Amino acid sequence: MQKINQILTYNNGFKDIFNQVERGGLILIAGNPGTGKTIMASKFIYEEIANNNGIALYVSLTESKSEFLKNLKNLGIDFEKFENERKFYYLEVITLTKKEYINDLLDQIISYAEKYNASIVVIDSISPIFQAFSNKIEVRELIHNLFYRLSKLSKRKLVITEEVPYGTQNFGFGVEEFIVDAIIYLKAFNIKGRIVRLAEIKKFRGSDLSLMDIPFRIKPIELISMPRIINYGQRTSKELIIVNLGKLKYEFYKGSQNLILVNPSICKDALTIVGMLGAIVGTPYLRTGSGKTIIRIQSHLVDDFKQNIEKCFSSLQFEKNMIEIILSNIFIIPVNITKLSMVDYFDEINEQEEKIKPSIIIDLTLDSAYGLISDKEIFSYLQLNLINRRSSNNITGIYLINGLYKDLSKFPLYFMYDNIVYVRSYKNKGLIIKPIKIRFSLLPKSKSILYADNLNVCNI
Repeated sequence: MQKINQILTYNNGFKDIFNQVERGGLILIAGNPGTGKTIMASKFIYEEIANNNGIALYVSLTESKSEFLKNLKNLGIDFEKFENERKFYYLEVITLTKKEYINDLLDQIISYAEKYNASIVVIDSISPIFQAFSNKIEVRELIHNLFYRLSKLSKRKLVITEEVPYGTQNFGFGVEEFIVDAIIYLKAFNIKGRIVRLAEIKKFRGSDLSLMDIPFRIKPIELISMPRIINYGQRTSKELIIVNLGKLKYEFYKGSQNLILVNPSICKDALTIVGMLGAIVGTPYLRTGSGKTIIRIQSHLVDDFKQNIEKCFSSLQFEKNMIEIILSNIFIIPVNITKLSMVDYFDEINEQEEKIKPSIIIDLTLDSAYGLISDKEIFSYLQLNLINRRSSNNITGIYLINGLYKDLSKFPLYFMYDNIVYVRSYKNKGLIIKPIKIRFSLLPKSKSILYADNLNVCNI
């Protein structure tokens, strides 16, 4: 069985935001202290330098240059290297409290931006500047002046951060949101002992981005990691996966998303192995190694699962090299639910699939993840994004969850799956498979009985 090593890869969700920022655009990143404003602003300039061959000017009114470089280096990004390459410049400014100095500061920032030919300028944070003013009219004039001279007139991207005091969601004087092109409001919550971070897109002028909450993580190398936020087109293949279980045959389309509700009295891990055996027998191309399968399972169950699947597949009447090919294309990934936040859980899924590029996903952890680490609304958003992406990329999704038939409607997005079946026990250790939703009319429309002799093929 192949070993799954630690996977470090890039998640492209942030680029969906970055690519919408045109030259001359003004972006406001707001949020409470500690929500990740400086890291997100740094991500903007990193993308500009690394991927657009741009030049960045970072103006800090809250942090020394040495602190900034140290903190970013701890996250795996060496801005000192960019500085040596003359792609990054840091302007450290003493916090100002008198408004008569503000215009001089702005002139200085513009002068440096022109001197270094900066394509992006970050001001972190603009709150001390606002605090020097006493009314909205002065703040509006300041932002207009800054916006016009530093971004619109010179076609530079301008990113400003602003502190939002705890207990309020208001930005400064309340006029900024009417002037800037985009507002990204960062929030952080403690949910069941884990920090969950959200980026709320409150405004994005001239963009097709939806106004929504996007979960994100602060991670080494990537700085900001978030799921993709595009809308996927539904695309399901006409190619069939056929599962032969004794005299019973189940067919479903490759790329379909299938929810299997398993009565808690049944071991869904063993059911998975039996179903995989039936798919290998019934679908010839699965025996060629042309597609990879990911099985996500809770970490404490992995060893027994591996032993059972190897024993089961070895019982097939196939040549030894074919068995080796089949097993080499099955990736069993342990998941420690108790150590993951909700965003960690989905982010790991995205990373693993980007690395392995599977054609089939079998997930045995979804209900446990929802029960232990989820926030209902955000879980639904992330899972919807996941099943849409898989369907669009022709990846077959099979999700086994434990539960009773009457409780199905309580599970998030149950209505979004193409096919739903309920599996419960039958006398003499058999199973009854009852269809609940059959979108493509391929599975039997009435319940069927899987007898014990069909379940004992692997001695599970």
